[in-house]
Amino acid sequence: MDEIRGAYSARLKELRNSLGAGQSSADYLDALRDAYRVLSSPELRAEYDAGNSTPARQEGVDGDDVAGAGHNMQRATAPSRRRLVRALTVVLAVSLLASAVFGGWLAWDRGYVPGNPRAATVEVMEPIVRRAAVMKSQQRTVCVSPELERAAPEIQGVPGIVNRTVPGQHSLILLLETHARDQDVRERQLRQLSFFAKQGFFSENDLTVDTDAGSRAAKQFQLTWQGYGAMLTRGGNTPCFVVGDREFNAIQTIEKRNEDVFGMEIYEVAYETAVMNVSPWVSSESAKALFPKLAGLISPKREMTRLLRGNEGWVTEMEAQRRSSLLNENSAGAAAFAKQMEALLSPPPAPDPATVRTAFSDYLNGDQWLGRGTVACMSLRLQRGGDDREAANDRSSYRVVYHDQAGRPEYQRTQMMTALHLLSALEIAGLAQIESLPPPSPTGPAVSTRPGAIKSLKETTLASAVTSGVRFVLRPDAVQALGLNGSACIPVGRMKVEFLGTQYAGNRAGSLIAYAKVTQTPDWVVTMAEHLPAVRSAIENGIPLNGMLGYADDPTGSGQGKRWRVTSLGPSYPEMQISSVPRSMQDRFPVTVSESTKVPKSGVVGSPTSIPLRVTSPVASAPVDFRIPAPVAVPLPAVAANGSAALPKIEKGTAPYAAGDLDVHAISVYEGNLLNGEQRGFQQHPEGVVEIRLGKTGSPAMLLLSSYEPNEWRITLEPGANLGKVLAYGHYPQRVLVNGRHKAEIFTPSREAMPRAVGGRILLPNQMEANQMRDVADLVRSLTGKLPVSFQAQYRPKSSFSVEASTPPFSLPAPISVASLGAGDVVLKGSSHDPVTALEVKYGNVGAYTPAWASRSYSSGRIYFEGNMAVTGGLVSEPHANIGVALAKSGGGMLDDTQGNYAVIPHGQQKIYRNGDNFGLALDLDAGMAYVRINGDWVTGAPGSGNGRALKKGREYVPYFYASAIGSGAERLGQTSWVTNFGASSFRHPLPKGYSSYDGRQKAPL
Repeated sequence: MDEIRGAYSARLKELRNSLGAGQSSADYLDALRDAYRVLSSPELRAEYDAGNSTPARQEGVDGDDVAGAGHNMQRATAPSRRRLVRALTVVLAVSLLASAVFGGWLAWDRGYVPGNPRAATVEVMEPIVRRAAVMKSQQRTVCVSPELERAAPEIQGVPGIVNRTVPGQHSLILLLETHARDQDVRERQLRQLSFFAKQGFFSENDLTVDTDAGSRAAKQFQLTWQGYGAMLTRGGNTPCFVVGDREFNAIQTIEKRNEDVFGMEIYEVAYETAVMNVSPWVSSESAKALFPKLAGLISPKREMTRLLRGNEGWVTEMEAQRRSSLLNENSAGAAAFAKQMEALLSPPPAPDPATVRTAFSDYLNGDQWLGRGTVACMSLRLQRGGDDREAANDRSSYRVVYHDQAGRPEYQRTQMMTALHLLSALEIAGLAQIESLPPPSPTGPAVSTRPGAIKSLKETTLASAVTSGVRFVLRPDAVQALGLNGSACIPVGRMKVEFLGTQYAGNRAGSLIAYAKVTQTPDWVVTMAEHLPAVRSAIENGIPLNGMLGYADDPTGSGQGKRWRVTSLGPSYPEMQISSVPRSMQDRFPVTVSESTKVPKSGVVGSPTSIPLRVTSPVASAPVDFRIPAPVAVPLPAVAANGSAALPKIEKGTAPYAAGDLDVHAISVYEGNLLNGEQRGFQQHPEGVVEIRLGKTGSPAMLLLSSYEPNEWRITLEPGANLGKVLAYGHYPQRVLVNGRHKAEIFTPSREAMPRAVGGRILLPNQMEANQMRDVADLVRSLTGKLPVSFQAQYRPKSSFSVEASTPPFSLPAPISVASLGAGDVVLKGSSHDPVTALEVKYGNVGAYTPAWASRSYSSGRIYFEGNMAVTGGLVSEPHANIGVALAKSGGGMLDDTQGNYAVIPHGQQKIYRNGDNFGLALDLDAGMAYVRINGDWVTGAPGSGNGRALKKGREYVPYFYASAIGSGAERLGQTSWVTNFGASSFRHPLPKGYSSYDGRQKAPL
């Protein structure tokens, strides 16, 4: 009845508006009102159905009133009865329509009709419940470990290395027989570890261990790279191997709560989770018997979450709280809020293994990795001076003194013993000298600071009276090679990285693991590694790398948009932890030996009699399975932006300041002229003046004006000039003043508002250098959509610029290749006072380095050249020594362009290179790629792989070499020179296929 009344009231208002149209409308209204009076009273309706009478309308009642039962009745006439029948028909139709509308709405609201995002149904709510399940626990991977808490292994870890769950650093030694009360536990431990060894997660070896009860049988288990890849957590002392991923499975119940949050209804949803992507070994009967916890780990579980129903659909409770927080905190308006909510609610596309491998390859070939990550350098914790405080402050030499002192705190004693092992290894490698020290005087200084007569440890008679300590003095070139005056580390070699796998870590991130094989280890480091287990482990077993995978924009501002990228990657080096005195020094440190020798409670005395340091290799065929579930798309409510942008909207692939039909004329300066000929002071940025005269041009003109310093651009319009648009921008604010009548649009955007169109740069070059014309073309086209018709540039204008029909047109330089120049001699060039010969450059005793460059440069083709490093007087290459390619300068030489040039050796990594190292560079200038090999090994990808260092296409490049040295005169520690080969003689390594020598004399077929 309520629905009928509602429909009638709406119909009554509609008919009342037509009362003035004629009597028929009034009669129809009266009949309709009479019908409603009957329908609204059961008694009158029953009387009418019996055919007795129709209730009469009360005279004088307003037409807007709704009369009901109790009014005076009068006999209905035949016309009124007909009107009543018609009215009843209308009322019934309206009633049926209202019921249908209400029923349709109810079906829509309850999800009986598909497409309603607010419906409380399993189909609609499942994607949001899946998302809630992920948010509830970011780490859903299930794993199982060997049960080692009770009856712990007698020996854990590798002697001399901190015990971490990494190959070469993690070892477990268990006696076959232990205390009777724990023997059943020990047997289960051995069976569990043997089971994992059969899966390839451990290596298993039989050995004997000397204990207080004599020699006893034991087993050793060492973690492999396959096991490392199958682990969930990579830290601590016990590995946990992945079983599977606990994920949403199905909704079980949906219940509405009698409460609301933020004005939205609350529904409580119970759902089931199940373990997916179960590792194959989990299903074996042996695994079920050995690991009783497995059944509980993989069994389905019932979990709960709460969803909120808003006007646009369902959100999780956490999302609603985050949305409220963003709305309250955001001061940038609705557009910024919408962007943040999109990032919160719109998950990225699921990355597949190919996507991740591509992202991994891109990272390894990017500046972030190649600029710092290719050399393995283990942190060296060596304290200058040691026990000698005066030596700690003496920078003239590097001395370390230690005494056999009783009562040292344990952590200090461990630091000293680790340092003694390091210093002893340096002495054995010939990089340090050692002398014995007498007991310190009780009244004099703690230690004599004079080096005195230094004797080799081999010449010291060990049978003589025990001395109180030792002093080590390091060679200056060893101090430089180890970086002991800065960030000290041992350069163990170059890392050749291989991808192992990844694991899910959240909605927009994942963790990844990799393995680095160490190559090109310096000989003196190999000698040290024989006495330092941590260094030996890095060289023989490799180094693990851990990183993060994220869905993000390119940090370089390339404009590629959001995609899956490797955001970080770094090595986890083995760490030294030595709790014994070197054997060669134990007679000198009897007190320390006594205090550091402890018998483990397990009954094991000393070390195992045979514990081989096994060399394990990664198993490429068994990487960790990809475990990132498919995302669920979530519709985002539309949010209107506040206001409009002051600058043109930058759409993908469109120019923000489109020239349209205008001809673009570009002008660039570094700074304008100050009034009265004044000069700028240091770090002062007063506004300068640049004058432009615009005459008659072939088409209406757009002026594109670029400057570093702030300027007032004064444009004078001459007769016939047609100015359509001006864009003036710079590092500092710009102003435009036009003298003459015009209707031009003028834009002076700030530096922050300018799009990073070309490699993050926005300024045009301020010199007319041919090799930079491609930059001009790219930048002008990205901003305006057209190439410039003319381009003029000066550091500071000497007079006004003139733009007219006779202005020299802009043009790009023609390609230069071996084919265009033909074969010919290529030699080194340098400054006239530098020691540069045809094929060799040496340090010239001035500045940090002496540069030299090739006499030819190319912008097209595939060419190859080599450089051989010559190091004299030192262990490793000196800082600043380098080889690479640079943008060529007109007339010879190279441009000072750090973004355009490519140096093979990142700064600070010279310490890994040595005398005789050979560097080969293959330049594919047409593809914009440089490939590098060192001593025959391609440290980038091989030519043609696309995994090289990016070069700018169409630019002219020239090879360059930096010779360097440390110190000067008699105090020089050494120097690095270069001997080049552009093709005049045979290369040390074969030419890549399809490449020619740099001088064009040698060619390799495809």
